[in-house]
Amino acid sequence: MNNYDEIKLMVEASRKALYRNNKNEVNQIKVSQGILKEEEEEKFEVENLDEKKETRTFKIQGALIKIHGDKKSELQLTMDEKMAFKESIEEFRNEISEIVDFEPLDVYENKVEWSGTIPNKKINFHFATDETNGVYMGAEMLKIDNETIELIEKLQKYFEKFQIKWSKILGSRKETEK
Repeated sequence: MNNYDEIKLMVEASRKALYRNNKNEVNQIKVSQGILKEEEEEKFEVENLDEKKETRTFKIQGALIKIHGDKKSELQLTMDEKMAFKESIEEFRNEISEIVDFEPLDVYENKVEWSGTIPNKKINFHFATDETNGVYMGAEMLKIDNETIELIEKLQKYFEKFQIKWSKILGSRKETEK
């Protein structure tokens, strides 16, 4: 297939995507043309006290990111947020442990939370960027040795990078709302 044929297929896919109202058909076209890499996993509503909160979950490279908000306009995931999420996963694996079971990263209006497990040490971690700011760790009968102490130090050091990155994301989300 030459460049002309590729461009022709892309234009045809774009036209089909623009003139279809059915979201599933649009996503099928994007997937078939190699345009859509990330997919929306699910969307659901949660009752929270007297307010109605919504959550939108996206699956990116096998990991989940959840956006929480009061309005549909707050539930969008930008390219910068996607890139920050991908970078966060990659940096964690490079700097702390390649083997990790991540829980969804939760993005709220004023905080970001992320948890997971490092299975070979049976350590659970939790990052929070709000007033409870910090790294939290849980483990049962954790052997304290140099390797474990080094891992804890790596978690703390990585959290500083995580906090800076996601604080900027929260700041840009607030700027977008205005």
